[in-house]
Amino acid sequence: MRSLGIAALIILVASTVLAQSSTPPKPVFVTPTDTQRLDLEPGAIAINTGAAHIRIAYLPRLAPLPGTFPTRDWAMPPNPLALTGTQIPEKPRQIPAYLVTR
Repeated sequence: MRSLGIAALIILVASTVLAQSSTPPKPVFVTPTDTQRLDLEPGAIAINTGAAHIRIAYLPRLAPLPGTFPTRDWAMPPNPLALTGTQIPEKPRQIPAYLVTR
């Protein structure tokens, strides 16, 4: 209990010393920046109005993955195993017990 009182006294003295030695903080002034009403970027147009910020992208940001380009058969989604060249492992072939000769 005695060490707790000593720790509390040290913290109290340290906080008052730090409060007296510090200078008051300087005020921070925030000024609004002027944004362009129409901003043209490669692949996108940004329109800034008083009520909204609108961005219209007319070019894709990334190239499509190979094998994902739309084809005539929309019912079949792209196969990720074919894209990475992975083969599905098959079960080892099992011979029925009545065919095994001993």
